[in-house]
Amino acid sequence: MSRWSRLFPTVGLLGVAAYLFLGAVPSHDGGMIPAASAPPRISAPPSLDVTAPAARVGHPGAASRLPTSRVLNQGAADGIFQTLQFSPRAALPGNPQRPPGLAGQALVRAMSLLRLPNVLPAVTLRVPILMYHFVSSLPAATALNYGLTVTDTNFTAQLAYLRAQGYHTVSVRQVFNALYHHASLPVKPVMLTFDDGYVDNYTDAFPILRRFHDHAEFNIISAYVGQTVGINSYMTWPQLRQLAAAGMDIGSHTVDHQDLGTLSVDQVRFELRDSRNILQRNLHVPVEWLAYPSGEPFKTGSLEARQLLLSLLPEYGYVGALLDGPVTTSSQNAQTPFQLERIRVAGGEGLADFAGSLTS
Repeated sequence: MSRWSRLFPTVGLLGVAAYLFLGAVPSHDGGMIPAASAPPRISAPPSLDVTAPAARVGHPGAASRLPTSRVLNQGAADGIFQTLQFSPRAALPGNPQRPPGLAGQALVRAMSLLRLPNVLPAVTLRVPILMYHFVSSLPAATALNYGLTVTDTNFTAQLAYLRAQGYHTVSVRQVFNALYHHASLPVKPVMLTFDDGYVDNYTDAFPILRRFHDHAEFNIISAYVGQTVGINSYMTWPQLRQLAAAGMDIGSHTVDHQDLGTLSVDQVRFELRDSRNILQRNLHVPVEWLAYPSGEPFKTGSLEARQLLLSLLPEYGYVGALLDGPVTTSSQNAQTPFQLERIRVAGGEGLADFAGSLTS
């Protein structure tokens, strides 16, 4: 055998070894591409773009719906939810008249969620849940806004009063665990909530809360994030992320602040589902409580409308919901998780009235 004929097998073996060492992966067209040029793994879903809503009459910051979230939560039909997983490939219909569809395959990390027990315990706790809207020292543009606006000075005085009287601000999870898992709460607990997501919640309320090391929950209208609707401006996604990063709770206030007692079943499903999905998708925190827009249908709505909400809320992963009247009390009943009572803090309210509302 000649020297060249002996050399060819050696060259071939070296070529195979080099190929295996460098590696190759299948290309999309069925060929092979070197491993070094393979596309990178996607570790998180892309951001969700939200289009600006059109102005709408009926609420100081009302707007039309948006075709919003592309993600569906997963959960058992009985409303017991343990984990939520996000999938960028599970498309949601934007039309509220369409049925909600099915959950897609989970592709991204799961979040730990709260779980309602199968049998709700007979537990009643005294936890004042205070409801705020605007916190600002700017002149109110309308009489309605005046009634909803607590000045920076008054808000500071209210938090100082709570501190002096031994109150401790608590989180959504603390209240939930006390109601359903026998967890202890601090002496004189109080919960602070803010509805709608106005920009002054970030520019004014948030710094004051941090000064007192207090906790709060913010109920966000998902379609309004980053928008100016009429005379009102709303927090942006980066601002909301800063609130969440600071440990503040985020709740849903529906997609576009409509009276849930006047909508069809599919429209209600849309409001509950899409608001929660969009908030969780963009903020990467659990959103498990709802604040009813204007307290409806539990203020003036029909019994049928109320029963519809009570049946759908657990289906979409909610474990609690906040009222806005007509009753004002500090008593929270574990057997009515979707009818938690709140106390409205009004604009121009004196400190004596604020103090009296805590003991209602």
